[in-house]
Amino acid sequence: MTMTVILAVIAAVALGVVLYMQRPEFGRAPRGERKARIEKSPFYHDGVIENDTVTRMMTGDDNIVTIIQNMPLPIMLGTSHAKMSSEPERRVVCL
Repeated sequence: MTMTVILAVIAAVALGVVLYMQRPEFGRAPRGERKARIEKSPFYHDGVIENDTVTRMMTGDDNIVTIIQNMPLPIMLGTSHAKMSSEPERRVVCL
């Protein structure tokens, strides 16, 4: 009986996570006009979007605080968060 309850709870949580991940804010694979625009990007090569900014790996003696302090931050003048959400071509994506 206990095992059945535990499995039912695990299944319910898993189902909840799957359903939650279907929300629009998590996005979906690009298709149609958006996919064509991505494929025309100069950063798109062999089916992958490549970041043109060198990203330092956290190795050696540096800790996370030092790395964050030395990170360059993108500045988008005149662009509010509200504008960014309605204009996907102006978003900054960090992978």
